[in-house]
Amino acid sequence: MKYFTIEELTRSSVAQTRRIENKPDAVQQSSLVDLTENVLDPLREKFGKPILVSSGFRSKDLNRAVGNVEVRADGFSMSVGSIPNKTVEQVGEMVKAMFASLTA
Repeated sequence: MKYFTIEELTRSSVAQTRRIENKPDAVQQSSLVDLTENVLDPLREKFGKPILVSSGFRSKDLNRAVGNVEVRADGFSMSVGSIPNKTVEQVGEMVKAMFASLTA
């Protein structure tokens, strides 16, 4: 994990305000490391600009507190922010290309 920390990915003002525990277990933390090393860090390097993470991890309780009733089978939800000066479509195309290169 070159550009991100677990603390940054799990930080939540809603969790702090409402005193909701938002800590990943070992499996969830491993998933966050995989996400960071295989997607976020390469995206950061490709664009050469910081990626703003609004929510890298949400526990079940936090996910419900923010109004998201869908919880993944692994028990958490992720929502990564934006890359400055890039559209959602541009970021989406970059992610598609990255995954295509991983499976080629």
